[in-house]
Amino acid sequence: MATAKFEMSMYDGRWDFNIWSQKMRTILIQMKCAKALDNTWPAEMSAGKKTELEEIAWSTIFLYISDSVIRTIGETKTAEELWTKLKAQYEPKTIPNKCFLLKQFFSFKMDPSVDLDENLDRFTKLTQDLANCDEKLLEDQLAVVLLNSISDRYRDLKNALKYGRDNLTIDIIINTLRNKVLELKSDSINHQSGENLLLKGKNIENDRVLLLKSARFVPELERNLVSLGMLNDMEFDIKLGQGYIKIFRGTAVLDDNFNLAKLWHYRLGHIGEKGLKALQNKGIFGKSNIGNLTKCEQCLIGKQVKLPFPTSTHKSKQILEYLHADLWGPASTSTLSSYKYYLLIINDLSRKFWVFLLKTKDETFVTFKD
Repeated sequence: MATAKFEMSMYDGRWDFNIWSQKMRTILIQMKCAKALDNTWPAEMSAGKKTELEEIAWSTIFLYISDSVIRTIGETKTAEELWTKLKAQYEPKTIPNKCFLLKQFFSFKMDPSVDLDENLDRFTKLTQDLANCDEKLLEDQLAVVLLNSISDRYRDLKNALKYGRDNLTIDIIINTLRNKVLELKSDSINHQSGENLLLKGKNIENDRVLLLKSARFVPELERNLVSLGMLNDMEFDIKLGQGYIKIFRGTAVLDDNFNLAKLWHYRLGHIGEKGLKALQNKGIFGKSNIGNLTKCEQCLIGKQVKLPFPTSTHKSKQILEYLHADLWGPASTSTLSSYKYYLLIINDLSRKFWVFLLKTKDETFVTFKD
């Protein structure tokens, strides 16, 4: 009987036995001798044919294991004996091995230094190893462990999966992760292709425009964030001095309005200019002159006040005669049940109060009537 040559790695005891055993069984099936692994030959098969197939199965397995593995399992005479010893040695179902695998499974965390497919392969190997130890894991357990293994870098994604669905499966999590990876790759490609942002520079003689490539436009941001490291890679010159920072290329300056006074104003909880001058006179900032404090928008907004409410002269004599009500919202983050407002009602006489959660403002009057 002619035998075919199959390309398969030799098993040396250091990599996944489960994968190797599946490939070996497939080879034996193609060679019509897989029945030798559990000695389940058909009753009508002749003794000569059985012996021939048995020798083919034993020799095939033997040629695909390393010398160290052969020494470990010892001498064998049949394919069934050889297969049984391999499984006992490299796929043990002992209690210590099962405990070790369970500990690894429930503490599984994705490695951010490798790609998603490699992390999923590690997770799948753990589940297969547990299945080979006759440890049956529920679908919910698999989903929860995989969800908790996601890095906190994707906290928003985890929360969306955890709270945004009635049921959660392995397939849903994996598909969501793959879509997120594709989205990040797409953003990276767009970032490298160069979305442009024009920033005006200042020049002693005239105004120029500096073109910053690979800039991201975020409408919600009220301030522009510029990375000095990226500017340096783009061949901008950066000069730091006492009380100023200059970013320029050629003669065009990107920013020259930085001063120590505003820096210390921020650091000291928006201290006033008189306080800064007093600290400077005491030498707290060293010998350098921190300069004059420029306008601080946060201070202007924070010091805005409303007109006071007039003093009330009303005195209630009965319960529910006079009520105070306050509607607050919308909250930036809704509750788990999608409530974003609350209505506070206080009885003027007893000072008893009630708090009602609302999803929209138009529920206020109905809630008050109820």
